[in-house]
Amino acid sequence: MRFLHILAALALLSAPAARSADTEFTTALKAQGIKIAAVSIAASDAVRNETVRWGPRDIAMLKQDLHRRVVRRLQHDGLMDDHGARLELTLQNIIPSRPTAHELARFEGLSLSSPGFGGVTIDAHVVAADGTDLGRLHFQFREGQAYGGGIAGAGVGPTPWFDARRGFEIFSRRLAEALKQPPSS
Repeated sequence: MRFLHILAALALLSAPAARSADTEFTTALKAQGIKIAAVSIAASDAVRNETVRWGPRDIAMLKQDLHRRVVRRLQHDGLMDDHGARLELTLQNIIPSRPTAHELARFEGLSLSSPGFGGVTIDAHVVAADGTDLGRLHFQFREGQAYGGGIAGAGVGPTPWFDARRGFEIFSRRLAEALKQPPSS
C-alpha cells in the first residue's frame, strides 16, 4: 500500500505544471458580419530587422503558418467570400519559447531544451473591396505571464515557435468570432 502512495506522489510531482497565458484582444471594427476575400501577412520592421534571435526563414515559416490557420478558420466558419474585404495582418512581435535554429547556430552552449516564455503580437486591418476602412484589431499572446507563471511551465512545447503557433490558433478563433458578429439593425 505504501508503494502506491509513493507512486501517486511521484505521478503528481512529474505532472506538467499548469500553464498560464496572458491574452489581449481588442477590436475596433466599424461593421459587423464581415466576410473576407483575401488575407495578407506582413512582418513589422522590428521583426524583419531582428538578426540575433531569428532569421528570414523563421519569419517566412511563421507568416505561412499564420496565413494557413487564419484562412482555415475563416473557411470553417463560412467567412470567406470572393467579394469580401481584405484582411491585412502584421506580425508586430514574435517571441520563441525555445532557442531557434538561428540562435543555436550562433551561440555556443544553447540547447533546444532551454525553456522560455514565447508569444506573439498581431495587428489586423480590415479593408472593404472599395477601399473603405472597416476597422482594426489587436492581439497579444504571451505564455506564462498571467498569474506569475514560473519557469516550471516554460518551454513545454516541443518547438521554438510552439507558443507563437498556439497564439495563432487563439487569434484565428477570436478573429472569426469578431468578424461574424451579426450586423446591428
